[in-house]
Amino acid sequence: MPASQQREHGGAWPLPGPSGAILAFVASQAVVSDEARPAAVAATNPRWLLDRLAIVLVLVQAGLLYRFMSVGSWFLDDFQNLELAQSSPLSRRYLGLTVFGHPQPGNRLLNWLLIRAFPMNYQVVAAMVAVGIGLTAFTVYRILRNLFPPSPLHLVFASMVGATALWLPTGQWWAGGSGVTACALSSALSCASLVRCYLSDRGGRRVLWGLLAGFWMFAGLMFYERTLFGCLFGALFLPAAV
Repeated sequence: MPASQQREHGGAWPLPGPSGAILAFVASQAVVSDEARPAAVAATNPRWLLDRLAIVLVLVQAGLLYRFMSVGSWFLDDFQNLELAQSSPLSRRYLGLTVFGHPQPGNRLLNWLLIRAFPMNYQVVAAMVAVGIGLTAFTVYRILRNLFPPSPLHLVFASMVGATALWLPTGQWWAGGSGVTACALSSALSCASLVRCYLSDRGGRRVLWGLLAGFWMFAGLMFYERTLFGCLFGALFLPAAV
């Protein structure tokens, strides 16, 4: 095509020989680098990296906890509670029965469902406790992430939640471990919702986060009344960190 027609159609002047090939190659690499820049920026973002390390940490912790807890078995009171769940209809009277003097309708309901879905399957309850502890550790990490600048210490504090040896005897004892695990997870989720409530700059979202915090507190109280202590901690002390 003649040069005059190229100018009329908005085309560029052709560059013959090696010069044109070199410029075309440089231009193509510039386009590729522009497309790859967002991924590179995300990979070097400390929050992006810490978030993925936290997920890996939680998976490793939950896997190790399950490995150590799954070698255990039922305790005497586990047999009593599950036998009661199997022989009782789902009623207000059954849900109102206490566990070691503690009102735990959530625990009673969970036993009633487990004995019918997975009869006397200890591996299932060990996995549930391990997953609950892992989710608690990840929730603690999210609380620290939302309150403070990115830091590897967030991973250290989150790992302490699942690394304590106190979880092993508690988790292997289903009658006690189910309530304690639900209490820890509900308290952490309630505190995380309170943090989002305090940080929200929109009235509607603040109300929703506040309602969600109340929901998690209520859910935890169905398993263990000490959930109230964790929620009160979040309501009284977290505003000072926001």
